[in-house]
Amino acid sequence: MNEMQVFQSSDFGELGVLEIEGKPYFPATACAKMLGYGNARDAIKRHCKEEGVVKRDGVSQTTNQHGVTTCQTVEMKFINEGNLYRLIVHSKLPAAERFEKWVFDEVLPAIRKTGGYGRVDVTAIIMQTATAVCAEMVKQLAPLFQGMTRAPVPPASEEYMVLDDMPVKRPKLRKKPASIIDRLCPELRREVEKMLCDGRHTYSEICAWLRQEGISISTASVCRYAKRTGCYAAYEAESED
Repeated sequence: MNEMQVFQSSDFGELGVLEIEGKPYFPATACAKMLGYGNARDAIKRHCKEEGVVKRDGVSQTTNQHGVTTCQTVEMKFINEGNLYRLIVHSKLPAAERFEKWVFDEVLPAIRKTGGYGRVDVTAIIMQTATAVCAEMVKQLAPLFQGMTRAPVPPASEEYMVLDDMPVKRPKLRKKPASIIDRLCPELRREVEKMLCDGRHTYSEICAWLRQEGISISTASVCRYAKRTGCYAAYEAESED
């Protein structure tokens, strides 16, 4: 049985809801225009599923420039709740949210109150429809992603392909050069160490003695050697001077 109920809204005007087999169907073109679609026919074709679209005879009213309204019987498309929700979620009209609130909070509850059709879980319908819309969008975008090619990754250089098998070369530590005293003959070196340890000679005196032996050395070198070898007596005497 096909029954039409008409609802009025100050924001959207008149909306006729057709009951088909106990379920509400909405005028597709009128709803598309209320949701701000410039091309209602194209919007219905792109966003609505065919299984939720039915055609019925309806009355179309046209008012000319002189204010004369004429009525004629035309074949109209009606859409179910799922397709109506698809039009709502794809609408860019700021008032689309108010339209959704009007339909789902006022129009549909009023139809249910009359006992026109059984209670329906609107939340479940919305979730199912939203899932279907997302799946459709993914399907439409898939060819775009398939056309995108990743830049080829260049093969690893042979120089770095077998790093795990290559021995690690560690930097060689530079050895400090031996001091002049280290390079002295054993007899002279023992004499210098004796002078450093007995505390009776300053570094300057040790340098003077080495110069007499033909060895040119600075007091700083003697001092470093004394610290390294632990002969501090001469160092202390030098400090007291």
